[in-house]
Amino acid sequence: MVIDAKAKEILKKLIEKGYEAYIVGGYVRDKLLGLEAYDIDITTSATPDEIKEIFNVVDNGGKYQSLTIEEGAYSFEITTFRKDISYDDHRHPQTAIAKTLDEDLVRRDFTINAMAVDVNGNIIDKHNGLNDIKNKVIRCIGDPIKRFDEDSLRMLRAIYLTSKLGFEIEKNTMDAIYEKAALVKDLSGMRKRIELFKMIKYNTNNSYIDVLIKSRIVDAYKPIKKALYFLYNNEIVTNDIILVLALGARLNKGIDYSLEYDNETKALLKEMLSVDPTDDITYMDKSFEAIRLSNEVNRILGREHKDNIDEYYKSLPIKGIKGIDVTSYDLMEHIEPEMISDMKQRIMNAILKGKIKNSKDDIMKYVLEEKKKMDEVIKSVIYAKIDQIMNSDSMVNLIVTLDDKTRYNLKLECERAVDLFLNCIYEFEIARNTNSDKLSAYVVSFKHITEVEDTEKQNAIYRKFMSSAVLDYTELKNGIDGYIDSIKTKSLHDITRSIIDRYSNDFYLYPAAAKLHHAYVGGLAYHTLGMLDVAKRMIECYPYLDHDLLISGTILHDIGKVIEFTGVENTEYAMKGQLLGHLLIGCDIISQTAKELGYTGDEEEVLMLLHMVASHHGIPQYGAIKKPCIAESAMLWFIDSIDSKFRVLGDELAKTKDGEFTEPIGVMDRVKFYKHK
Repeated sequence: MVIDAKAKEILKKLIEKGYEAYIVGGYVRDKLLGLEAYDIDITTSATPDEIKEIFNVVDNGGKYQSLTIEEGAYSFEITTFRKDISYDDHRHPQTAIAKTLDEDLVRRDFTINAMAVDVNGNIIDKHNGLNDIKNKVIRCIGDPIKRFDEDSLRMLRAIYLTSKLGFEIEKNTMDAIYEKAALVKDLSGMRKRIELFKMIKYNTNNSYIDVLIKSRIVDAYKPIKKALYFLYNNEIVTNDIILVLALGARLNKGIDYSLEYDNETKALLKEMLSVDPTDDITYMDKSFEAIRLSNEVNRILGREHKDNIDEYYKSLPIKGIKGIDVTSYDLMEHIEPEMISDMKQRIMNAILKGKIKNSKDDIMKYVLEEKKKMDEVIKSVIYAKIDQIMNSDSMVNLIVTLDDKTRYNLKLECERAVDLFLNCIYEFEIARNTNSDKLSAYVVSFKHITEVEDTEKQNAIYRKFMSSAVLDYTELKNGIDGYIDSIKTKSLHDITRSIIDRYSNDFYLYPAAAKLHHAYVGGLAYHTLGMLDVAKRMIECYPYLDHDLLISGTILHDIGKVIEFTGVENTEYAMKGQLLGHLLIGCDIISQTAKELGYTGDEEEVLMLLHMVASHHGIPQYGAIKKPCIAESAMLWFIDSIDSKFRVLGDELAKTKDGEFTEPIGVMDRVKFYKHK
């Protein structure tokens, strides 16, 4: 093997002084694979003090017996033969000077990193690393469980190597990663971030995400966990590190700093979150990188974005308040100093909307017209979703969006804003100047949309801001009420009616899932009604099915989701949902209701209804408590699967052009479906 001339020179100097010296580690591996390598590790029998007598070095600290020589593009780390005595906190080794190369090599992590090269280019392979390189395998030296227990960072290094080299992790090594994955969470945010960035940098096929997800190590990467799942499920491959972080921040609806980002990254992510690619106003006084990043995230998520953001940005008539063709001094001739900041915002908005040109004459004419309206204040009630919450010394600025996509800047005192949350919808009573152009107002009072007592009104408001079922509240309620009325068995009718009436508000509002099928306002009721229509046809085809049992079971099969989920906005799994799941919760609701209505719970029809709910996921692999044991429960399983899968398929086909294939559909075994002409 041909080695670097400077490295050879260092080896010769050590050997001439009577010491052993070899190149080891990643440099050997990468050179054998034909990859560029600039960080060269040298191991030697010379002690640190003896090395200092031969070379001018940078001392890396006596703890690891390591010194560094910088030479042009190359970095040479020279380390005395070492052996590990013990490990602290599954990470930090206690080492001692070793006498032989063999002792030094056996302490290394993987076989492909445990090869050495002597001064003549001869490869020393004590652990079959050459064979593993040939077979493209990553394998621990010795017992992988022990090696990962010693140093949990080795698991992340294994995953990084799969990304960089395209190698597979050998089965025993992979099994050990599964067993010891929980140790990764205790690594510092910085160490996890460094290894992650290397994984993304060399990514070619999302193999690193595959291992992170299957091993559950992904749970240690909370800031980008949702992003990694999204990229993996949608087969999106990227090497753009900051884009992955931005996608995570957008999906998390905020920045999680647990990976210990540097200040520049934190600032960029924060700026990116304040940019709406569909709203030019949010571009103002922002860096183009933040604008580009926000737009790219929206593109990946399939949301509204600009196809040519750089061209579009260049075409904007103004890039920020500083670009306005008037000064504060110009404005002070006509308005009070405390009004200047708000007026500049209005001027910028008017320029962006094409109402005026960015010229002093046009601007001053606009200012004089606005001035005439400034003394008139009006109160009104609006419904708005909070996009941003920005604190100042005594006031909070809320950037909100109305149902007509109009953006407002609402102001209120800090102490009154503690109960306000991002991406949630509120009823605001506001006071504003008539000339505000709907840009700024003061909040007189507010309440969350769930405090609106009228369920139908709540439903209508939610639907103005969020994706929703194609049938409105009245259509959903009338449809399901009709099916309840068709149940003749008294116990089933009474239990079903009582439960739906009790949870009516949430049942007709909640989504049926946090994502994928029916993940929208009214999704739970719409999913249920769709299944009822299918169940009705199935009963006609198979008359031996018990009508009342199948209809009642269908209506109540997902009722546990009103407790499993946190709500309509920012839908997540509640604690009960995570610990119990909606099948068990649904069975509990039915049991409690049956007792309240005077049934013991041992009646056959009640037991059958409980079985329907407990088994409707079919098999334990999909979360079923029991496998279906009666005809109606088996039919409910099939109907549930049909409705959920074919709704997703329908949505994907709707987005696909005739004569083309859909993207891979997760609920259909990631098959791409052709949309025929």
